[in-house]
Amino acid sequence: TSMTFRQKVGTLGESAFSGCSSLKTITFEGSAPVTDSYVFSGVTATCYYPASNPTWTENKRTSMGSTLTWVGTGTAGYESAKLKNGYYEIYNLSQLYWFAQYVNDGHPSVNGRLMANITANTGDVMAAGTYSEKTDSLQWIPIAIGATYTGIFDGNGYTISGLYYYCKDYTQSQTRGVFGGLFHDVSGTVCDLTLDNCFFYHYNYAASICRNNSGTIENCTVTAYVSTKGNYYQGGIAYRNLEDGTISDCTFYGRGTTAFSAYNGICYSNSGTISNCVNYSNHIRAGIASSNYGTIRDCHNYGFISG
Repeated sequence: TSMTFRQKVGTLGESAFSGCSSLKTITFEGSAPVTDSYVFSGVTATCYYPASNPTWTENKRTSMGSTLTWVGTGTAGYESAKLKNGYYEIYNLSQLYWFAQYVNDGHPSVNGRLMANITANTGDVMAAGTYSEKTDSLQWIPIAIGATYTGIFDGNGYTISGLYYYCKDYTQSQTRGVFGGLFHDVSGTVCDLTLDNCFFYHYNYAASICRNNSGTIENCTVTAYVSTKGNYYQGGIAYRNLEDGTISDCTFYGRGTTAFSAYNGICYSNSGTISNCVNYSNHIRAGIASSNYGTIRDCHNYGFISG
């Protein structure tokens, strides 16, 4: 006997399939549902799940029953966002991950717009720590991984909370990207967005919004832990603001560490324009940028500079 759970199944009741000994094949097409530890008690079956969907953590799979064998499939399994007036409207976490996957599948110019506040992980995500990965947390994969985002991502005044990104070495970077942040590189626009209680750790480069910005980042507020390994560098908003890049009306709260305290409030280096930005993060190397070859105006640093 087989059973398939479609994308919109969000909850499986207590002991819902306990004792169903004839159940041998279970297929999940969407995100991991809310369950208790007895939902498949007494069931010996093979379970297929969308391996690229980060809600299917190892802890989640093992918690559903010790007699289940898990096989990951290539289906993303997210709820697709709907296109309206030129923007994919994003109402929930599944649609946010769908949008990232869609961009990463070769559509870097599409536009996205948040339509609600979205929470990826709860609790104090910023306190996750860099020594080991939290396997019970949803792993974020940057938008436009290995590419440049050229579209418009409109936060629409809403907040994304609890994003968790962890990449400890080169091997993990083959699937998680060479940079940790909401986006990889941006030459489009990211605007009117709040990131709260987020964690970005990469052994190489990290920043909250993107690595290289040659577009526009405006009116973004970020509270996040941003950190890298060894003597690599990071920025609160972007790692580098390139010659054509503009960062304006952005605020960064948070904390971050590297072996050499190479931590910068807004970005590591600036060759473009940074204006009307504020940093409140302490124990930093530079309040706005460590190196500046462009224009910085009307910016303020209230953080303690220690490097």
